[in-house]
Amino acid sequence: MDEYWDTEERCYSSTINVPGISLLPVGLMGVAYLLFLGYLFLGISISADIFMEAIEVITSKTQLIDI
Repeated sequence: MDEYWDTEERCYSSTINVPGISLLPVGLMGVAYLLFLGYLFLGISISADIFMEAIEVITSKTQLIDI
């Protein structure tokens, strides 16, 4: 666990491995986390859209079967 010092208190940062991240204001970190989460969801939605297009191409092919 990394430990950082502020003028008021000691801060611990064990979830994010960026030096001094826990010294930033809570509001700024909240906005940064929300923007990063939106960025991740955007990437997942783009890759899921490409995958669904491939599934549609595969399932749209029809073939006549004689019985």
